[in-house]
Amino acid sequence: MLKNLKYNALLKHFEAERDRCLYQLNLSFENPVAVGEHPTLLEDDKKLIGELAHAEECIDSLEINFNRVNKEEAETLDTSWVGEDK
Repeated sequence: MLKNLKYNALLKHFEAERDRCLYQLNLSFENPVAVGEHPTLLEDDKKLIGELAHAEECIDSLEINFNRVNKEEAETLDTSWVGEDK
């Protein structure tokens, strides 16, 4: 169970990081007026793209290397008590 919680916490962390970067980049691309006068816009976008790539790489790495373990643990959980009347 702890492995499952740890996996989910890490996955959600990197998904949130990915979503934050996507939001900010979309804002920059689709609505640059909302960003305002910003002399370092390209530098900021390059940084965000690097952060986005890192988050996506971490998500892929988690899923490739640890999702199998996470699924195996879920399959071995004792659910014999489910549906029992007390």
